[in-house]
Amino acid sequence: MTQNKEYRTPEINATGKNAFSKPLEDLTPSENRKFILGKNLFHGTSNDSRSLESRGIGPLYNAISCGQCHINGGTSNPDSSPSFNVKTYNSNSPTKTDPYYGAQINSNSTTNYFKEAKIKILADGKFQLTDLALGEFHENTFTYPRISQKVIGQGLIEAIPDSFFIAKSDPQDKNKDGISGKIAYAYNIENKTEEIARFGTKATEVSVRSQTLKALFEDIGISNSLFGTGECSEPINCTLTPEATMQQEDYLVFYTRTIAPPRQKKQSKRAKDGQQIFNSIGCSSCHTPSIRLEKTDLVKNDYTYIHPYSDFLLHSMGQDLADPGTIDTRGADEFKTAPLWGLGLSKDVNGSLNLLHDGRAKTISQAIYLHGGEGLASRTNYQKLSNKDKKAIIAYLNTL
Repeated sequence: MTQNKEYRTPEINATGKNAFSKPLEDLTPSENRKFILGKNLFHGTSNDSRSLESRGIGPLYNAISCGQCHINGGTSNPDSSPSFNVKTYNSNSPTKTDPYYGAQINSNSTTNYFKEAKIKILADGKFQLTDLALGEFHENTFTYPRISQKVIGQGLIEAIPDSFFIAKSDPQDKNKDGISGKIAYAYNIENKTEEIARFGTKATEVSVRSQTLKALFEDIGISNSLFGTGECSEPINCTLTPEATMQQEDYLVFYTRTIAPPRQKKQSKRAKDGQQIFNSIGCSSCHTPSIRLEKTDLVKNDYTYIHPYSDFLLHSMGQDLADPGTIDTRGADEFKTAPLWGLGLSKDVNGSLNLLHDGRAKTISQAIYLHGGEGLASRTNYQKLSNKDKKAIIAYLNTL
């Protein structure tokens, strides 16, 4: 049989506030139905009159649906949504979380339960916690901020072959280019094996399923087949049996796996110039423009490419962005390269721009100026550019 060598991309033409809520185009009719059912679970329904408790939410929670933090599938404004989370880490705890408060601070609760704390967002990714219901954290616990990220192309990221990571990584910087991308590994609780992790700001999750179901439990308080019934990171929310049915889990995970990434917009001459400058100052060393996928249940063609503008490796980003300490073997300042696809549509989807792992950068330029560590050389090169060339790079990034 002759192989079809036609170049293909699953990215779609998308505009407006629903640009991050469209399905992959080659889904079957039954799969499209499954997508819609999963979308309803993700965003919730406004006419659901049941109590939060009867829906399995809580008793402690931050949001009552995934869509409250990922409004329209994007990165919600932390000033007007619960998308800003305060996480905990304790290396001496069996669950690596605070033994009193669990994996994160839950600032909401159902009837007859207490809110764990109030969160006040400060400048530069900082925050203040008040009214701690359970007293002080354990002495070995530190807290750190995260903001919900856009949910596009997740199932396609699963189709990136391990060989890409192996070829791209250079932890010892043997080529002396100042970039030492490191593969992130994590434990797959379903397969009981160590695998390459590609989800989360520090690449701590190996699959869309684990990423989605962990958020379902930790953010909303709904226990499921993976989280909330065994060794538990949120004791008050734990149950003996899962609150989510397997069908609900499958619909929700299918939806988060099959949201199509948007195709890049048509470039103006200034944007084309910006692309050349973006590459010349070293940005594409980490923000990899194009990756060939392997065949999976979602990828049917051998010559399928995506354009996430990420290598999905861990990089040192400097002390300005660092967490208070090491998390799951990831250094305090190590983060996964943030995918840039959809960047130019973010304001259309969410009405605001909230960049980096904690949302502190409100413009693309601010995000660039906060790059340190392995990103410092590119930041320095950007700072030296003329205003015309800087605007060209921004014009290019707004086409993604």
